[in-house]
Amino acid sequence: KLTHSVYPFTPPESILFYSYKDIKVVGNRLYTIIDTGVCGAPGIACEVLYYDTSNESWHHIITCGWDCEFVGSRLKAPIYKLTKKGACSAENEYEVTDKWIDLE
Repeated sequence: KLTHSVYPFTPPESILFYSYKDIKVVGNRLYTIIDTGVCGAPGIACEVLYYDTSNESWHHIITCGWDCEFVGSRLKAPIYKLTKKGACSAENEYEVTDKWIDLE
């Protein structure tokens, strides 16, 4: 029911986004990974939010790189950390650490 009605949902106005990358419903929450279209790896590319039906509000979970994805009842979110200063580009040197977040 929630999944079919995701398109009328609009994330908070503070977040500019291009598309929904993935959607998962767990309990009374609709989790969504949205593509912000901003800087790729390393850097911001995805915002992960959930929509809580009990109070009809959006909540931010994490901002991460391109490869964030739902794996079972968890969220796998790679966290990019620059190891050398410079502008955001594919040539930058960076470390990637996977962060696992349990979905409620």
